[in-house]
Amino acid sequence: ALGDARGHRGTVAAAIGDGRVAAEALAAELAGRPDPAADARPEMGFDGLNTVYYPGAARAQVPKLPVAERGFDTEIEGGIGRAAALAEAERCLSCGNCLACDNCWTMCPDNAVIKTVELASDGSHYLFDYDYCKGCGICVQECPTGFIQEAAETD
Repeated sequence: ALGDARGHRGTVAAAIGDGRVAAEALAAELAGRPDPAADARPEMGFDGLNTVYYPGAARAQVPKLPVAERGFDTEIEGGIGRAAALAEAERCLSCGNCLACDNCWTMCPDNAVIKTVELASDGSHYLFDYDYCKGCGICVQECPTGFIQEAAETD
């Protein structure tokens, strides 16, 4: 289920994301391509983030009309204003997305992370040279969004 059919109240960002997922799936179907969400990265939970890089910020308080003043055609929740909306948008942690913050590139002791100008196939601006990588996991620990994930080496 997408959009308002989810069954619970979400955010505008989630609704926009749902719209994008639906549009990409429809475009792929019409073009005869596989669904792009089928091979998407797993959803990143809060535990996968390195929150040291994020300043704490309280959620914007939405003013609500007192119950006694509510009527059939009255708006129950008020707006939060431009400044509060921008501050709320800054709270986004971009879970699972590469922000091109250079932490992996800066922290790698083996110079196994190569910075690129164009986007890599995974959507980041970095390539990993596995001939030099010793698997220390510093890049994984220092990635603020959890974009870099360790995987067991296969033959």
